[in-house]
Formats: sequence, structure tokens, C-alpha cells
Amino acid sequence: MKSKTLLIVTVSLLLMAFLAGGVYAAVNFLHGSSNNQANSLVADDDLTPEVSEDFDGEQKSDVIITIPKTDYSVYVRAAIVVNWQKEVDDETFIYPAAPVKGTDGDYTLVLDSDKWFEKDGFYYYEEAVPGTGSGETEVLIGSCEQLKNPPEGYILHVEVLTQTIQAIGTTDADSTAAVTDAWGVSVTNGKLDRD
Repeated sequence: MKSKTLLIVTVSLLLMAFLAGGVYAAVNFLHGSSNNQANSLVADDDLTPEVSEDFDGEQKSDVIITIPKTDYSVYVRAAIVVNWQKEVDDETFIYPAAPVKGTDGDYTLVLDSDKWFEKDGFYYYEEAVPGTGSGETEVLIGSCEQLKNPPEGYILHVEVLTQTIQAIGTTDADSTAAVTDAWGVSVTNGKLDRD
């Protein structure tokens, strides 16, 4: 009986030693580290929309937005920022009171196409613009003209800031159109809703 008990104890100890060694080897195996892998993400060429205009020194006109060449169409929105500015020693100063828009104000701003609409301080182009390299909006500003003299030393400054977003695409969460998620503008039959 003693030899049988001794055999069971010996086999149990060997089995425990074998399992402990296996677990130790497994821990060492799992503890290893991998080589570092560098991932370099490179953006396409400059995808910034281009604003083109005519300016005769007194009146800005025929402002359009051109989309760089891409494989997809985009929706476009623009902010038109108007202020009085002056340059002193390569520094730009903005007059604290903004110019007033309107025929009785400091300047007029005439939109030229009914495809543009204003909402929440932005002008939206209702149709998707193809990114074919020659895709462009219709004219945003037909004319912008200063009506009254600026404060002394200042000039009327009109800047058009643009943004684009891919027309086809949805959010991962709930299939909301990307433009709706980003800008809060709904899409119906491929056109941005004015409401």
C-alpha cells in the first residue's frame, strides 16, 4: 500500500511540475513583444476648394467655388465675413464695429444664383458638386459694393471661407447622411433642404 501511495504522490508531483513548467512556458510565450510598425498616412493632394472672383478695385463680383479633382462629389457651404480692416507694420487690425449690409448701410451684397441659400450664418449650395477637377458652383456673390466711406484708414474687407463634405456617405452609428451629421442640413433627392 505504501508503494502505491508513493507512486501516486510521485506521479502527482511530476504532473504538477510538468503543468507548472507548461504554464511558465505559456506565460513566457504570451509575454513576448512584437516589433514596432510605423504607419504613415498621406493625404491626397490639396483638397481645399478654391474661391475665384473678379475684383476691379471697388467691386467684388462673380465669386464661385471650384472643387479640386477627387473621386467623389461634395456639398459646399461658405461663410462670407465682412469687416473694416487696416494694415499697420504687417499687422492686420479689424475695426470694432462691423459694416452694415443693405442699400441704406455700408455695403450691398447680391447673391447671383437661386441654388445658394442662407441658413445659420452659412450659404449652402443645394446641389452636390462633382469632383472632376472642373466641378464648380454657380456664382455665389454676383456683386459686393461699398456704399459709404469706411472709418479713417480702413478698407472694406470681404472674405469667403468655404467648407466641403463628401456627398455620398453616412455615419457608422445610424446611417445618418454625413452632411446632416456634420452640418445639420437634411438631404432630399440629392439636394440640401433649405428648412
